[in-house]
Amino acid sequence: VCVCVCPCVCVVCVVCVCVRVVSVCVCLCVSVCVCRTGEQVAVKVFNPLSYSRPYEVQMREFEMLRRLNHNNIVKLFSVEELSNKQKVLVMEYCSGGSLLSLLEEPENTFGLPETEFLIVLQCVVQGMNHLRENGVVHRDIKPGNIMRQVGEDGRSVYKLTDFGAARKLENEETFVSIYGTEEYLHPDMYERAVLRRPQHKAYGVSVDLWSIGVTFYHAAAGSLPFTPYGGPRRNKPTMFKITKEKPVGAIAGVQKVNDGLIEWSYQLPNSCLLSKSVPLC
Repeated sequence: VCVCVCPCVCVVCVVCVCVRVVSVCVCLCVSVCVCRTGEQVAVKVFNPLSYSRPYEVQMREFEMLRRLNHNNIVKLFSVEELSNKQKVLVMEYCSGGSLLSLLEEPENTFGLPETEFLIVLQCVVQGMNHLRENGVVHRDIKPGNIMRQVGEDGRSVYKLTDFGAARKLENEETFVSIYGTEEYLHPDMYERAVLRRPQHKAYGVSVDLWSIGVTFYHAAAGSLPFTPYGGPRRNKPTMFKITKEKPVGAIAGVQKVNDGLIEWSYQLPNSCLLSKSVPLC
């Protein structure tokens, strides 16, 4: 019998034994557990608040993960139901934490080393290719939703996770619902979701491409590419202006003073590790 006690739920199931809680948010709790086989797994438990969502939204992540099978996507082992009808996802445990936690380590202040960045690039692209082959749009790509598995040889394998916002999307099909995280959100979605401006646009798979681009820049430079004065969460109108008015070819835009001009960059900053690894001609 597994007993998992955390700030948001108390869970009893017959799957595994909880060893620690790794993540708690408004709608769920994720714990590291040990199965009777000795294998470590991640157990994701949704609390009662999450059941106020429409049923199809609740089931979306279960169905998406059942459909997907790829080395660069976190595996779903089983879906269990507790006596109180709460759903429990038993998933692959990634011992290296998230890409975000890796970027927050002091040695990665200026981005990842070239070898590690290339592994991130390869793994995320392969995972995204599998999503496209299965007609799935993720809608919340960011470093916090990319997990890191460390092999016995010390080599990293990165895996996409958190498919709560994902949905099936046929070729040329679009959607109008808004999901995502502000700093990684496509400008058109940002305008409606964050600034609350009315619009009647539909969105397609390109929203994932934008989020991937921001994520890769974050991994390469150790910082976000688009930064208004005061920060993205405090200066939302300028954040939108930067992303919406980005010149062709620019990969970053920073506003250093209040109401100041946007300083555009067309290459990675000299401070990042990738820049230092490129030999000068």
